[in-house]
Amino acid sequence: MQKRIVNQNNHFLFLLLFCLTILVSCAPPKSKITRNETNLKNSVSFSGYEWNIKNTTKRVGPGNNFFSSSTENVWVNNQGQLNLRISKQNERWNCAEIISKQHFGYGYYEFFITTKLDKLDKNVVLGLFTYDNKQKPHYNEIDIEFSKWGNENTTNAQYVIHKNQNEFNSFKFLVEKNLIKSTHIILRNKDSIYFASYEGHFKNALYNKKPYQSWSYKNDFRPSPANEKIHINLWLFRANPLIEKKEEIVIIEKFEFVPMK
Repeated sequence: MQKRIVNQNNHFLFLLLFCLTILVSCAPPKSKITRNETNLKNSVSFSGYEWNIKNTTKRVGPGNNFFSSSTENVWVNNQGQLNLRISKQNERWNCAEIISKQHFGYGYYEFFITTKLDKLDKNVVLGLFTYDNKQKPHYNEIDIEFSKWGNENTTNAQYVIHKNQNEFNSFKFLVEKNLIKSTHIILRNKDSIYFASYEGHFKNALYNKKPYQSWSYKNDFRPSPANEKIHINLWLFRANPLIEKKEEIVIIEKFEFVPMK
């Protein structure tokens, strides 16, 4: 009788183990980030344009940072959105930057952002700008920048026009709180440079929507188009690490350019 009970127990244990094996094999895999990369080594297609991806093996500007072209740091997802990520890998913080292969010149630049810009880590800088490394001393640099520059108690955005590395004109402001979608423009012509920021995504926002911030620059100094490219970057101010996060990701929904007629 005892032997029969033992056999029954063994049979029950076998069935239990068999069922557990089936359940484990049918369970869904652990979730992981799927980036659906279209990052091809050191270049990427985004918004109908080709862009080079910055990749460095030593610290460089801006901010004395490392920049990586890895798909961990730069990728375009299936929705066509550009993702820029600051991450720590092997005790090194890697930043992200793309540079258009095309020169644009006078016209209407429009950037569509899908990120809460007011929530960026205080040491993070998001830059949307033109730059020509052969045009000293001002490099044809015209910026829209989002950053607290390491200080929580300050403005977190600015429009900037550089005259040289140490002299520039700027307009500082606060981005709207908890605003996920925003549109930011630069309208560049011979007589002036106009900046504006809008709540939500609006194509041709300049003509269809009232901005929550704007700045019209009409001073005598206005950099003339040469061979400057569009740069979009995400980097660390003075290479200081993220304070409260393990990573920072910014999503650029789209970039558009309309040349002046």
